[in-house]
Amino acid sequence: MAYVVQEAMRKSCFAIVLSILATLGWLVFIGGFGKHEHDEDGFKFQLKTSAFVYWALALAGLPGIIFTLAYGCSTGCHKCLGVLMVFLNICMFVFAGGVLQDTGTRIANCIDQHNSTFRACVVFNPEKKLAPTHLSVQPYEQCEFAGALLYCLFQSIALTIHFAKGQGTDYASLA
Repeated sequence: MAYVVQEAMRKSCFAIVLSILATLGWLVFIGGFGKHEHDEDGFKFQLKTSAFVYWALALAGLPGIIFTLAYGCSTGCHKCLGVLMVFLNICMFVFAGGVLQDTGTRIANCIDQHNSTFRACVVFNPEKKLAPTHLSVQPYEQCEFAGALLYCLFQSIALTIHFAKGQGTDYASLA
């Protein structure tokens, strides 16, 4: 019995660390999204339906992460917390998928236009010596893509661990 409790605690700690890493990915996305909002070619000047997934991921992100961390840290009855965690994270995966598809399309289009050279598309220029071309992928778009990708990667593994934990001897199911 003690081994089962130790195993469950180890799974919980690892899932919490992964959720924290997913939070860092979400914060990277928020940083890129904040810069994207102030760009002249950004959402204020282009009324697109794809802006919805950016706003939804930005706004639904914090409650989804909070419920995931609370579920991982809770020791008592948390059936309602588990349902909210799963619902919010499913929504966030859909929104993050929209962000990844939108920014990934821009990255793929840039690579196609530069004859398959990724380096020409990614302009990292802290001294501002070279101005990014209209064909390059802007740094805020890189942040949005990387943040959404990190969120999806770490949070999906954390949720898998929570599901495995939910099927253990102490729980009848996840919810």
